[in-house]
Amino acid sequence: MHEWRRAHNRLDKAGEKKMKVRPAMSENSANETDRRERRTFLFAGFVALLLCLAHGIASAGPVKGNPRKGGTLILGMAADPSTLNCGIESSQIVAMVTSNIYNGLIHMDEESNPHPDLAQSWDISPDGLVYTFQLRDNVKWHDGQSLTSADVKFSFENLVGKYNARGREAYRSIKAIETPGPTTVKISLKKAYSPFLEVLTAHDGCIMPKHLYEGTDVFKNPRNNDQPVGSGPFKFKEWHKGSHITLVRNENYFKKGRPFLDSVIYRIIPNPATRAIAFETGEINAIIASNSFPYQHVDRLKKLRNAVIKDIGSPSLIGVNFNLKGNPILAKKEVRIAIAHAIDKKFVVEKGLRGVGKVIDSVIPPGIPWAYNADVPRYPFDLKKANALLDEAGYPKTTPGTRFALKLSFEAGNDNAERPVQILREQLKAVGIDIKLERLERSVMLEKIFQKYDFDLWFGPLTTRGHPAIGTARLYMTSSITGQPFTNFTRYSNPKIDQLFDQAVAATKKADMVKAYYEIQDILMRDLPTIPVADRLQLNIIKDQFQGALTSTETYERMDEIWWVKGAPLKEGDFERD
Repeated sequence: MHEWRRAHNRLDKAGEKKMKVRPAMSENSANETDRRERRTFLFAGFVALLLCLAHGIASAGPVKGNPRKGGTLILGMAADPSTLNCGIESSQIVAMVTSNIYNGLIHMDEESNPHPDLAQSWDISPDGLVYTFQLRDNVKWHDGQSLTSADVKFSFENLVGKYNARGREAYRSIKAIETPGPTTVKISLKKAYSPFLEVLTAHDGCIMPKHLYEGTDVFKNPRNNDQPVGSGPFKFKEWHKGSHITLVRNENYFKKGRPFLDSVIYRIIPNPATRAIAFETGEINAIIASNSFPYQHVDRLKKLRNAVIKDIGSPSLIGVNFNLKGNPILAKKEVRIAIAHAIDKKFVVEKGLRGVGKVIDSVIPPGIPWAYNADVPRYPFDLKKANALLDEAGYPKTTPGTRFALKLSFEAGNDNAERPVQILREQLKAVGIDIKLERLERSVMLEKIFQKYDFDLWFGPLTTRGHPAIGTARLYMTSSITGQPFTNFTRYSNPKIDQLFDQAVAATKKADMVKAYYEIQDILMRDLPTIPVADRLQLNIIKDQFQGALTSTETYERMDEIWWVKGAPLKEGDFERD
């Protein structure tokens, strides 16, 4: 078992610097926009874990300053969520909303220390195989029903445990869930899974109401899109698709005096340029989700005086993903390697991502330094080699100079993809590959790419959640070929990779875990189901009249901690800080 404590590093103008864990600077700091933090992980052994995590002891509450009550926060987001059922989909767009309607057993702070949420305390057995949670006894669903251990068991066995992408392997390790009483949950694992606590948040482990989902088709339940009932700080009011989603304060929230805001409105603004303008003009107050941030306009937004822009979040994997089973051309490794050599990653990052990121050469990015293997096979930009490999693979250029055509799919409105795919099209054209761009609205993309596997190449960002067991395993393990969004959609399958991922999460020594992840990267970069291109900054922006935001790596969670400086003052004791 292990304790993972997280700090942040970012590249600054002087180069890469490692930063010690320190309290966050004031959100009003004039230097906030220049701070670039790169998340890293510090490993601690069994004893440290036992002392710090095994008994669920939380540090001082995360709410800082002198909160006020009232106000409405208006956020901009790139698309409508596909559902409001966080049990069947864990994408960022969905979690932006559902993380404030529902709760997890715990929540994580900016340094990824666990804090109580629905669970007020927990114990972990010395062998790391049994987790016992004590729930709060005053939690009500928005319809007035009591939330109990039965809801937790039902959610893990029938919803998130089956369908959550990032937490899939963690939930697969569960042997049994017992509920000795209405506020006690005992989870026994088949094998130790070191980052198990990390998937028990509202994003990856949301607890759903058993009384509304039991005996129904969880994918067709009407509560998925209309009048969802959660236990969280905000209650659903309305959803006008293509326009906005409105949540209002849960006056009966189990955390005293929270939330501080009256309401939260999510404005659907698909065009990145329009999102940027909406923030500048005050139509929206925040863009709190890295996949919705308008990266092409970052230079302009950084100059605003009344806003806080912050790089916070787990490293990402932006790259070209191959459909290994759907196109016989791409099934040939020589072709995949040739495509890798035809891509000038540095140019894609500098021009396509406007320099907001760095080139990467492994599926585990350098932002997870304890697991990152710098000594993997690399495929430097080399057009001569790319052309030779394509010739050898049996695809000579025809008279017009074209070898074959491929479809490159990407999500409409995603600023991490819109410009880069234009560049990729031209770069691959130089070696005789005719790229047809396919711009897909989010709902269509989820179905076409992840469920039907109807694509040749897909380019876009995938979150790592800061741990390979959570963010990387779901993309390459055979057991994750499920047809669910953001699972193994390349359909890569290698028994050795499956074995190594299992070994890594069960390891009790750091050296064994690191060795497994190093070997995983070496194999994946030889087989090449994905060409890693970049890890971009995780940028978020909010007007400085809203305080208490951006305190978690999942920045769209914990909206109950945000407060408006023009609201009514509160006295200490009127609200709960943690």
